[in-house]
Amino acid sequence: MCKIGIIVSVYNTENYLKKCIESIISQSWKNLKLVLIDDGSEDRSGEICDEYKNNDTRIVVIHQENKGVLEAARKALAHLNDCEYITFVDSDDWIDKDTYKKMSKYLEKKYDVISFDIIRYYSENRSIKTSELYRKGEYSKTQIKDEIMSTMIWDIDNQRYGLDPSLCNKLIKRELISKYIKKACVIRADYGQDVAVIYPLMKDVSSLCLVEGFYYYHRQRKNFDIPRYIKDEKFIERLYALYNYLQECYMDSADLRKQIDYFFVQALEMRLECLFRKRTIPTQFLFPFDKVSKDSNIILYGAGEVGKSYYNQLIETKYCNVMSWVDKNAPYIYNGCFVCKPEEGIKNGYDVIVICTCVDLYREEILNQLLMNGVDREKIIM
Repeated sequence: MCKIGIIVSVYNTENYLKKCIESIISQSWKNLKLVLIDDGSEDRSGEICDEYKNNDTRIVVIHQENKGVLEAARKALAHLNDCEYITFVDSDDWIDKDTYKKMSKYLEKKYDVISFDIIRYYSENRSIKTSELYRKGEYSKTQIKDEIMSTMIWDIDNQRYGLDPSLCNKLIKRELISKYIKKACVIRADYGQDVAVIYPLMKDVSSLCLVEGFYYYHRQRKNFDIPRYIKDEKFIERLYALYNYLQECYMDSADLRKQIDYFFVQALEMRLECLFRKRTIPTQFLFPFDKVSKDSNIILYGAGEVGKSYYNQLIETKYCNVMSWVDKNAPYIYNGCFVCKPEEGIKNGYDVIVICTCVDLYREEILNQLLMNGVDREKIIM
């Protein structure tokens, strides 16, 4: 019988933790090991973990200062060397009592990743079943590339992820998950920890099975209960670190890099909606965050749809300082910003000039004009 290692990162969830732990230790599949990481809890969560440990030899408890889910997972994996598969459960969620037993026939086939469906739980009277957009069944490495990766991170037509990035509804071979948990620990991804692991990991997956069945119960937050990572003043900085990490993982795939751009903008919009109840960033044109350093002094060249999209993103994210905004059809004012002619707005003191157009002919025309006027090519972003 295959041994399964379960990791639960715990932070201030005393009201839900017992239900979570009970759902794991009462599984009909008995060959499992549970690691509870008390990640600096300030309530009774740590005590609850210890109480369960004293009554079940399959449980390991680790107490640490708050370091986040990825670091907690890295520590937990050191205690799970005897487990063939690893999975996760959030400390305010729970699973069906037969979850792992129902996965047994797939475990026997030794798939790299086994994934099942999720129930979004709001209350006793309301829950929503969510599933992947892909067909159920097994996928070879070639099929993963052809049928899943084209919409894996972001399905543009459906405006959502293709493959659910959650670690909690997946059983993953230990060697594989260990490698990518270790890699992802280089970033502090309070938002998107699962994303930082699952999407890069899929590059190495040779066999995947999407299982029919809803076994994981994901507790939904109450209205207006904003997660702390959303309110974090460093949200944009940490999101960009995640964005950059994903881009580097898929340097060889223009299609995946495009999906990552959409994911990045969607995350910004999600934060705006949580904090201000509005979504204002256009998704058609993403500012070149990967080419412009944070807090740079920049000049925007072009005030069409692309330029307006860039400007709105910079205003909302406060990513860098717009010294001036120029356009050949100026002067005029957009969203409180004065747009002037290039000869008036391009002055010394800038780090880069960002060309804001998606039309190749116009882009080359502006580039040549800037070069003729003595602008250093390395300071021009297209």
